[in-house]
Amino acid sequence: MTTSPDRQLPTNTKYIIIDLQTHNCKHGNHQVHTGRVVEVAWILCDADGTMLETKQYLLKPYGGGYEQITESATKVHGITTACVNEYGSDAHLVFDELIKAVRLVPQDGFVVVHDMDVKHSIMRNSLTPEQREVWDGAPKCNISAKSLLKHLPPDVKRKYCNFKNIKRALTLPEMLRNIGQSTSGDVYDVRIATLDAKWTWDIFMYYKEYAEYAELEWREVFFGPSKYPGIMMTVSPSPLLHRVKRRRRN
Repeated sequence: MTTSPDRQLPTNTKYIIIDLQTHNCKHGNHQVHTGRVVEVAWILCDADGTMLETKQYLLKPYGGGYEQITESATKVHGITTACVNEYGSDAHLVFDELIKAVRLVPQDGFVVVHDMDVKHSIMRNSLTPEQREVWDGAPKCNISAKSLLKHLPPDVKRKYCNFKNIKRALTLPEMLRNIGQSTSGDVYDVRIATLDAKWTWDIFMYYKEYAEYAELEWREVFFGPSKYPGIMMTVSPSPLLHRVKRRRRN
């Protein structure tokens, strides 16, 4: 897909749903995330939940440790270094286009992400200081927040009676099954950002029906430098460990 950072975006955007894949699967700990984006997808939606547009890009290597994609990451998402070198777009143009879309989100809207605690750090590591300012100022929703589990159907919620024992973000297929939606026919051997973004939207729409705005809003409570050069550290109110899990066909 060709980047179009100067194109006219839908002015009635209220939500942007984002998913991304990274060049490695290694993290220093659950607060420090060294990954860089190799694939990004987003969906723009209006206040009624109508999808206004969908975008997906592969990104050519752009430094910061992303010179090639590790074998372990390729096993997760199926994207190789050769693939991004041949078909990828200029990352700076893609992030320009993405941040332009993020600017459209009003303060009563959301940037919606699965596993925000991880992906917020990865996004910040990939953006310029000016882009980070826009990203940081946008209201965000983490559909993986443990606090939202109380809104699950009663028979499902009993599985998570002690939320403190949950040590990782639930996978998207797990979350969809929890709200009674089937992933049959949509599950692949590798992760696909566009499909993950669609699933993220479906889960957000479920929680939006039951949760108040304040419950949906993700807030960063600490941000500062880490011991890793060029990497920032993030802690949210309910940090969840990230574990990549390969999808298998049903």
